[in-house]
Amino acid sequence: MRFRGKGYNNEQLTAFTQIIEESPGNQMPTGSLNRFTPAARQKLDEIALAITDNLAEARKRNNDPIVTDGYSGRQTNRR
Repeated sequence: MRFRGKGYNNEQLTAFTQIIEESPGNQMPTGSLNRFTPAARQKLDEIALAITDNLAEARKRNNDPIVTDGYSGRQTNRR
């Protein structure tokens, strides 16, 4: 299931996240390094990106864009 660009709102995406996290088929065995299976982690990552996109679009609609110019720290090679 692809979540980006499908028009889901944040409440629906949050509900999908809860469904994925609570499903026993998406859980790794106890003692495993990861909590979720690789497929579940990919779905959760896609949902997180979709939520981020929704928030960015909402900010654009309100004329309050997020500045994503990148690293704004030290700009010199002198050490």
